[in-house]
Amino acid sequence: MRKIIFLPKKEAERIIPCSYECIISMRDPGEKVNLHSSWDKCLTIECDDLDPDELKAIGRSDLAASAQLFTSDHAREILDFVLSLQSKTDTLYVHCKAGVSRSAAVAIFLGTYFNVPVFKRGQKFDINENAHIKNVLKEAFG
Repeated sequence: MRKIIFLPKKEAERIIPCSYECIISMRDPGEKVNLHSSWDKCLTIECDDLDPDELKAIGRSDLAASAQLFTSDHAREILDFVLSLQSKTDTLYVHCKAGVSRSAAVAIFLGTYFNVPVFKRGQKFDINENAHIKNVLKEAFG
């Protein structure tokens, strides 16, 4: 794997993949994403873009109780997926709805873990890594 690119869903839906590319699709539970049908190396992770600590700080812990949060099982799926394709992949794409929170947390963690450059593509929003996802990944593999 030579590079990791994180991007918004709309950008990911426009990519026609090459055989040496793979994608991690970070989606809201039940979210419809229309990736090109030729993605044969695709991992889908469904989780809400929430951080229980932030919710607690604003007095909304009730939202975390009903949410589908990112877990250590998700972290293991991601690492297993990347390890299985690492030598066969040039580019790993990671997308989420806006391309700034869930995908940023995963891409930046993987870039550090595998010592691979990470690039942002798409909309001009500030990067706002999901702290919960970042912490779960670090706890699982840090």
